Amino acid sequence: MTGEVPPVGIVVLGRKHVGKTSLIKALCGREEHLECASSSVEPVLYPYPKNKAIFFWDFPPFGSDDVSNDAFTASVKGIKLDTELYECALLVCDDELAELDKSMLEQVLKLKFRRVIIVRNKVNASIELDHTLCPENHNPDNVFSQCIGGTTEYFKAHKPDQIFVLDTFDTDKFQFNDLDVYLQSGAGFNRANPDRSCRKKSRGQRIYKDYDKHQSEKSYDPIHCDEKEQSR
Repeated sequence: MTGEVPPVGIVVLGRKHVGKTSLIKALCGREEHLECASSSVEPVLYPYPKNKAIFFWDFPPFGSDDVSNDAFTASVKGIKLDTELYECALLVCDDELAELDKSMLEQVLKLKFRRVIIVRNKVNASIELDHTLCPENHNPDNVFSQCIGGTTEYFKAHKPDQIFVLDTFDTDKFQFNDLDVYLQSGAGFNRANPDRSCRKKSRGQRIYKDYDKHQSEKSYDPIHCDEKEQSR
């Protein structure tokens, strides 16, 4: 239909047991069992109920045999990473960051996805390990901060658009809510931003109604993201 805005497809990638499907389940607020992509030969589609312009594609987990150096044939389990279908790549890692994560991220960057998001899951495992090894000096907040810094440093050379450190089984803590808000606001895609309905053109300029106040509460600016999309 004329005037329809195409949805944003987010391909969710990750090694086995990093919690890809659990993350989608938590973001979508679904308590029932979701089909796990690891048991499927095709990506599983999930609409994001908090922003109808966004869809998740849960890909089967990748292994060392699924990462190649050829960007033109990049695929997971034989499924091509088609940037015409999937504009955003969300790479899920766990508390044990692996070189394989970097290898897949390099493939994603070669394909020039418009957005690349890193999610480090299972931060509670790192906190529990620190408590076991250093019970007297244990500080959960310090461990969480170290996980953020360590993840940022680990992927520093790849320059992802966003990095979130969280635990899907403890969504009230860490950066799960930050990720949720980021996705609700359009994940950096102008057409998926709910505030787009509040904008209108006047003499070739945009007018934002109450936007400055709304935007001051966020650490990112989805309205002006299209400039970055075009530069990728």
